[in-house]
Amino acid sequence: MSTPTQIQGGTIALRSVRELLSENGKPARYWIPSYQRGYRWTRVQVAQLLDDIWDFIEAPGAQDRFYCLQPIVVKRHSDGRIEVVDGQQRLTTIHIILLCLRDIAKLLTKTFFELKFETRNDPARPSLDSIDLSKALDNPDYFHACEAYEAVQEWCGSGSHDESHQLKLIQHLLNADTAGPNVRVIWFELGLNDNVVDAFTRLNVGKIRLTDDELIRALFLGNGHGATPEEAAIKAQIAYEWDLIEKGLQAPDFWAFLTEDKREQNRIGHLFELMAQAEDIPVEDHHDEYWVFHVFSDRLRRSTLEKEWLRIKQEFMRFQEWFEDERRIAYHIIGFLVTQSVEMSEIRRLSEQCTKSEFHRRLRDRVYQWLNGKECVPAEEELRADIATYLDALEYGTDKQKKRIRAILLLFNIASLIENRRSNLKFNFTAFKDRDCGWDLEHIRSLASDRINNRPEWLESCHRFLIEQPDPHWKSLAEEVSAQIALGDDASTDKFKSLRLSILKQLGEDSQPEERNDISNLTLLDSGTNRGYKNAPFAVKRRTILAVDKAGVFVPLCTRNVFLKAYSAHVGSAIVWSDPDADDYEKAIVNTLVGFFLGKEVET
Repeated sequence: MSTPTQIQGGTIALRSVRELLSENGKPARYWIPSYQRGYRWTRVQVAQLLDDIWDFIEAPGAQDRFYCLQPIVVKRHSDGRIEVVDGQQRLTTIHIILLCLRDIAKLLTKTFFELKFETRNDPARPSLDSIDLSKALDNPDYFHACEAYEAVQEWCGSGSHDESHQLKLIQHLLNADTAGPNVRVIWFELGLNDNVVDAFTRLNVGKIRLTDDELIRALFLGNGHGATPEEAAIKAQIAYEWDLIEKGLQAPDFWAFLTEDKREQNRIGHLFELMAQAEDIPVEDHHDEYWVFHVFSDRLRRSTLEKEWLRIKQEFMRFQEWFEDERRIAYHIIGFLVTQSVEMSEIRRLSEQCTKSEFHRRLRDRVYQWLNGKECVPAEEELRADIATYLDALEYGTDKQKKRIRAILLLFNIASLIENRRSNLKFNFTAFKDRDCGWDLEHIRSLASDRINNRPEWLESCHRFLIEQPDPHWKSLAEEVSAQIALGDDASTDKFKSLRLSILKQLGEDSQPEERNDISNLTLLDSGTNRGYKNAPFAVKRRTILAVDKAGVFVPLCTRNVFLKAYSAHVGSAIVWSDPDADDYEKAIVNTLVGFFLGKEVET
């Protein structure tokens, strides 16, 4: 048995099935209390467990591995009983499998553990010391036990599992060699003062489980009993550094850069998952609920506490280095790739065995692969043509296209921030990911075909702009708008149309240029702000965006630049978005992305 370690007042260890059979040389006595539901595993579940164990036995490399069941939570009593707080379904199934194979087990001189159920005021309840199929209908618990017993018999009696297979199965079930193939459980033993009902409630109401990070913490920290002063000092240092890492991962900016995961507590568990993904673990093993714990348990069996903890610290420091990258290149590109669901395990591989500049080059190439599905070309003109062609093919339409345009505009923002080497601005992934309302694609100049679904809201947004203008004509128009708003539901549709046309004419949008539904007329905006002025004229949108930005609400850099007309070569009117403005904006996107992929930076 692995050395038990303490967690939340109890101890945890990996136990082989053989080690479940006895305590101090005598058959172990397990007791299932009445607060638990009865045995309810189906024939399918039993057969599936046997199939899984058999697949493990037959898999290549099984000699160096073990098959692990989910936790069994227990508490010892002074009379020698072991109360099963959680996991009784698994323990009962193991008991039934052993009963069915008892003749073969006897050849291996193995004894069985005892399994008793609290009577639930039913003294005539059949015992599970043996299975009598004739009593299957005596009570629901015994019926399901008989069903499970028959399922084992059917599995053993099928054409693909002869007696030699049954012997092989029982050998693996009862092998106690910690270095060889066997079947184990995660054994969690509550402390003397732990309340069993509280523990049962936590583990079963809402199916709250022991998490991987709780189990891994137990592996590293142990209970300290019998430890040398040196070992105790090492564990105390690990406990201190563990809390520092968790505190670091709780920083919103760092967490938003690192992952799309929404967990609030025990974020160190995500670090363990990333490290486990780097291990050479068969994909099918990832379906095990505790596969991450198994990875670290296995590594600690083959290594030392200090070495494994050093690996964890180095992994955390690697992510910190990327986050704090002075030139902000790794921070921005990795942050972008994470938003596009690129696995951090892949990004880690890109960083291996290369210099920092080469890592940055690999990151840019990975973004280009995401963009265009091929390797980035080194020739600038060819690259420019590729990007321009790609952007021209994008059009606001399907959800897939919208998602792609959103990502391109996010990349445009990130590339713009990297472009100026003297800048110290960092894209706010926290605000970008945490907005409850999400992010929309906003038409910079509304389409003429857009319907006005909320006339009072549209008029209100225009009115706020008009009353701020000094020209008397604007004031007069504002008064007409105010009167129309006051009419509410009694307002005339024809009057609204006429007033809308007057507003658009005053704002230079009465003669609509060719409608643009592509990236040259789109920008990123949080949907909360967007809903506030849906289909409003450019001038009204501009006023709203600048007011929101002034108030300290996060507005992406390039969105602000659009409404400041920073990309326009010639600014005719600050309150009109023209075709030349749109053309200049698209050119800026192409130029910025070309510079990004070529690694160009400016000093001004």
